[in-house]
Amino acid sequence: MIAAFFALASGLWPFGTSQTSTQHFQVPAWNIRVTRDKFTQDRTCLVFQGRQRKPMVSYAHGAVTFQFASHLNTTEASFKIDNGPVRAWDDVYPALVQTGARLEGRSLDNPTGGKVMIPLSMLRGAHVVTVRPSPRTRPRSFAIDGLGDVLGSAQGLGCEAGVVTRS
Repeated sequence: MIAAFFALASGLWPFGTSQTSTQHFQVPAWNIRVTRDKFTQDRTCLVFQGRQRKPMVSYAHGAVTFQFASHLNTTEASFKIDNGPVRAWDDVYPALVQTGARLEGRSLDNPTGGKVMIPLSMLRGAHVVTVRPSPRTRPRSFAIDGLGDVLGSAQGLGCEAGVVTRS
């Protein structure tokens, strides 16, 4: 009786069934989440390290994003790739604009939202990226081994990370 009630109620409730399906895949040190809209068949991929809701490292629109505390303004960030020279983050901003990467800070006081983005083209073959998010903070290193493999896997699943793919 109770099961029949819930079956009837779920059919009448307009929000009863999800309109998306999600699959999760793990490639060593990386995760891929593929979400498909059941109505439009659009597919979206998220490639990330860390927790899904707040990844430490993620890829979208030709850029790799390194996440720090969201209250931290990273406009004066600097980074180095493997043992290369230290570079100012704002030096790569023109290349980020060309990739279509978007900063989505929530205020003009902190337009970065704690993110430091680096174009994927600069990271090919790299193993470690060390980022100092501001002159007043300590540098933090991120292992990015396998990034090329996971992006290839995402394409094999039929989508480009961070881009909505129309079926």
